[in-house]
This record gives sequence, structure tokens and C-alpha cells, in this order.
Amino acid sequence: MIEEIYNLRKKNIKLLEELADIKKELHSFQDYSKEAFHTFYLEIINILDLLEKSNNNDAVKIALEKVLEIHQVKKIAIPSLMVSGMCETNPPTEFTYKQKVKKVLKTGYMKEEEIIRPFLVEVE
Repeated sequence: MIEEIYNLRKKNIKLLEELADIKKELHSFQDYSKEAFHTFYLEIINILDLLEKSNNNDAVKIALEKVLEIHQVKKIAIPSLMVSGMCETNPPTEFTYKQKVKKVLKTGYMKEEEIIRPFLVEVE
């Protein structure tokens, strides 16, 4: 009887270890999937930037914008220097509360609370 309990306990521990390994794999897959979608969104946004410079690709732009919309990736309406990660400059600088956006060079995009691509801006 004691030996049976011991063996069951041993099996239980082994199953718990397997479950922990499966959970680690799942988290790893979720991280990989999230990163892959982030890259996918950035590629579409970069293509939209290129199409913005040409005048006769409206149908393609609309189709790509719909893909982003389906995935709930949206343009950020107004750049804010005080929201961490929302704006970048080239070369990178630390923003102060006195600075203002002079010109938006690239539009920012976000999905839910995650910034997919920050604004590229010039500051005063």
C-alpha cells in the first residue's frame, strides 16, 4: 500500500514536471507568435510608407490599411513627446517638457496599448 502511494506520487510529480515543460513551450510559442505579428505589422506599415510616396497605388494602400484594421492596428492620431516610446528623433534625443513637435516625418501606429511603430518627428 505504501509502495503504491509512493509510485502514484512519483507519477504525479512526473506529470507536473511535464505540464510545466508544456507551459514553458506554450509561453515561448506565444512570445514568438507575438514577435512575428509585430514584424508583419511593421512590414505592412513600411510598404504603406513607400506607397504614400507614389500617387497611383490607392487600391493597394486601401487593402493594406484594411489588413491592419482587421488586426486592430491603428494610426496614432496625435504624437506626444511625454508618452514614453511614442516618438523618436533621428539622431535620438531625450525629450523635455518644453519641446514641441515641429514636424511629423513618419506616422505612429499602435495595437491596443502596444506601440507598433513610434512617430518619427522633428522637435523645436
